[in-house]
Amino acid sequence: RGQDSAAVIAQRLSNAREELSHAPEFEYAIINNDFEEARRDLAAVVRAERARTARQLDRHPELFRPRT
Repeated sequence: RGQDSAAVIAQRLSNAREELSHAPEFEYAIINNDFEEARRDLAAVVRAERARTARQLDRHPELFRPRT
């Protein structure tokens, strides 16, 4: 830190703006202002994704078969 030239910093900021312009394309945004909070948010996303019905259908098809 504190060792980058102004040009390098400007390029990084430009890259960040470009990357952030794609944010609406994603389902989740985790803001890393506080590491522990970001870690908890990421864990919550992982749990939510694992619980999606489509994933559960693959893992437990017997639970979703129509009963007669």
